[in-house]
Amino acid sequence: MESNDAILTFDTLYTTNEIQILKLALPLLSPSLRPYIALLIKGKEMKYCMEQLPKAKMEHTALELDYLDVFLDSALPYCNDRQRSMFLQLKQLKQSLSMFEKMKGLMSVFDDDSFSDFGTLFEAFGRPDGFPGAFSEADSEKSSSPEDFLRSAMSPEQAEMFESFKKKFEEDSF
Repeated sequence: MESNDAILTFDTLYTTNEIQILKLALPLLSPSLRPYIALLIKGKEMKYCMEQLPKAKMEHTALELDYLDVFLDSALPYCNDRQRSMFLQLKQLKQSLSMFEKMKGLMSVFDDDSFSDFGTLFEAFGRPDGFPGAFSEADSEKSSSPEDFLRSAMSPEQAEMFESFKKKFEEDSF
């Protein structure tokens, strides 16, 4: 229903009372006359839109990407299969772009020179305050391997699954 509201809003913004009256009168006319009146209505709508052009300012020419998901979801019922596939790909692309922007923000943490090697990075994430030197040497040795770091982020079920996969890969020689 939301897409119908958007269409009705557009029709309301780009029409006049005269055009609305013609649209209301259309069912009263004979079927043979309706296409001509429909063409007259479309011509009047185009004329009205053309009259609005000089008044409109082209301040914002970029797409409103925040509204893109709403548009794509609303337009899907009106799309053929090819268009639907393209719209869904565009939606996935926008989601990927959004995820990339989030990851880009997180990656700024790694710009610091104190994280020049993975051991230091894992130590920093394993420390409660996130600063090197917060633990003793013994603690540092205990949590410096990437495997230990990964285990610390796993639930017990995930750790169990990890162990079973690890054993499987150790048994199989490639």
